[in-house]
Amino acid sequence: MSGMTNNKHVDCFAPRNLMTLIVVFASFGLIVPGPGCQKDDPPPPVAECEPEGGIKCEGNQLQLCTDGVLAPAGECPGGCRTAGREARCFDKSKSLIAPEGAACQPGMALCAMAQNTLLVCREGRLRKAATCPKGCLDRGDGTMIYCLDDTDHIRFAEGIGCTGLGKHFEYACDADGRSVLKCADEYYTHHSSKCHACKQGRNGRLACLNEVGDRIDPAADNAPPAESSPPAPTP
Repeated sequence: MSGMTNNKHVDCFAPRNLMTLIVVFASFGLIVPGPGCQKDDPPPPVAECEPEGGIKCEGNQLQLCTDGVLAPAGECPGGCRTAGREARCFDKSKSLIAPEGAACQPGMALCAMAQNTLLVCREGRLRKAATCPKGCLDRGDGTMIYCLDDTDHIRFAEGIGCTGLGKHFEYACDADGRSVLKCADEYYTHHSSKCHACKQGRNGRLACLNEVGDRIDPAADNAPPAESSPPAPTP
């Protein structure tokens, strides 16, 4: 076999020498192709799905398009349905659920296929926004998704769409239970108010409490009271 020396260099082999190549590999270790050998560049991989983050039903299983490949995302306990170009995954209560990483529109929020997880659309993909101690809940009409904390109060997350929720939901408790969110430009954004504890009922009534249990009014922007001037001396 031409060109083979103890420096582990070998010229190009014809297919008939394939067995010989295997034997030499076993005897001498790694064989390095000589400079006369040229390999064609492999063809670029062909994506089997698009767009990135798209989902597809396979029976009651949901698949997610990731890096051009469809991968299992989990089971839909309430069924997986396809309508036109849309796939919808339901939980046992028939609320929509989705996998993290699914494509989305700004303001969208959904409960995750993983339990007790709230997803919010960020940069075109659904991302984990909060862990919900007592579950992620859909109010049932598709207009409100929220976390339920361990005291049965509700919590939201920055980026959730808030148009149409009503005046009682102008302010909301953030997922950390201490920050306040304000509905501005159609989405919840962080507000300057900071609470020792933020509690909100399902009717939207919010209580932002300081360390001693006094209420802080988010509408007052949590600004410290102006210092009063000392009384003028009595002549």
